[in-house]
Amino acid sequence: ANNVIAGNFVGTDPTGAIARPNASDGILVGNFGLSTPAGNNRIGGDVPADRNLLSGNGRNGITLDQVRNTFLYGNYIGTNAAGTAALGNQESGIGIYRGAPNFVGGALPGQGNLISGNGHHGIGIGDGAIVTGHVIRGNAIGADAAGNPTLGNRLNGILINDRGIVVG
Repeated sequence: ANNVIAGNFVGTDPTGAIARPNASDGILVGNFGLSTPAGNNRIGGDVPADRNLLSGNGRNGITLDQVRNTFLYGNYIGTNAAGTAALGNQESGIGIYRGAPNFVGGALPGQGNLISGNGHHGIGIGDGAIVTGHVIRGNAIGADAAGNPTLGNRLNGILINDRGIVVG
């Protein structure tokens, strides 16, 4: 609980142009039998210095599992550091399983994430457990940093396999 992860390159070399993958997730925030809920975390931020680059990993760029009140702001997920080319994660850019609510992007300047070039979905939510109340807002999915719809994700931009999710 109460973690901040900001300003990192995870799954790439220091230039952010070459994949140096982790075998699994770039970042995994999970609550597996902890007495204190894994919540109130921030990954990224609304200024460029807080941006994380999460690309080239063997599973998802970010996985949230049984987590609540976690904010994903301003990250580049599945692209190079400039946001101009795909450097996808093997599976989804973001995977959210169980837990709620969590916030992917936001309405304020700098809070949106760039989520493109991933092997499965840009964002995948749900696994049949209780998943509700997540908010996805202000992200560029399948685009490059300039907003051109050129990079895509291999499957869906957003896959929702549950109820009560707010998009937009």
